[in-house]
Order: sequence, then structure tokens, then C-alpha cells
Amino acid sequence: MRKTLALFIFVLFIHQQHATAAQGCLVGELVYVTKSSTVIDDLLQLLGLPPGYSGPTEPRIGSCVNLNMKVWTTTSSGCRACPSGFKVELINLKLVAVCDTTPTNGSVANSSIIQCSLDDYSWALGAFCCSFRYVRD
Repeated sequence: MRKTLALFIFVLFIHQQHATAAQGCLVGELVYVTKSSTVIDDLLQLLGLPPGYSGPTEPRIGSCVNLNMKVWTTTSSGCRACPSGFKVELINLKLVAVCDTTPTNGSVANSSIIQCSLDDYSWALGAFCCSFRYVRD
């Protein structure tokens, strides 16, 4: 019985999901996660503009799944978000990065996976531990 309890605690508290960090453009509470192509980013850089990102979007703080949640934290770098994506067009014999809507300025954000609060699961842990009161070795 003690081995079962030790295994349960190990799985509950020690298990962590490994994930690679991603970058996106945080605008308000939404993160645009698709980075523009290298050609468009080079063009934006030549124009003196920050890198571009487009949809789809994710919330800044994700929901708790398998005791883990994705959280986006901002950096000091700026970015521009275009929901439909940037396109390269030739206007007056010049290459220009164009957005169908008005691009929005934001901050480059990095994603990280953190563990959810165990307060949501305390009732299950308490019930599991109480079940050992009536079991003898």
C-alpha cells in the first residue's frame, strides 16, 4: 500500500511535460503565433519596422490541461500583428509589406509551460489519503 501511495504522489507532483518555447506577438490578451516569412521579415526590417506575426491567436494564459498550462510572457522587443498575414506587393516600383487591415503593434512574447494550481485537485488528494485510514498493513 505504501508503494501505491508513493507512486501516486510521484505521478501527481513530479511528472512534468516538456515543451519547447515558442514565440508570438502579444497584443492585448491575444497572442498571434504565426511568424511572417523570412522575405517579409527582411522587408519589414529594411523599412525599420519590427517583425510581423499573423493569426491564429491564442489566449495569453491558457486553460489547465493535464496539470499544465501555457503562459506567454512579454519581452522588450516590439512586433506587428496582421490578422490576415502580411503580403509583399510591388507599388510604384518598390516592394512593400502590406496588411489587409491596419497592423497592430505589440510585444514579442515567449511561451512557457507551468504547472496548474493543485488547489483544484485537493479534494481528490484528500479523499485518496483518507481511504488509507481504514486499511491496515
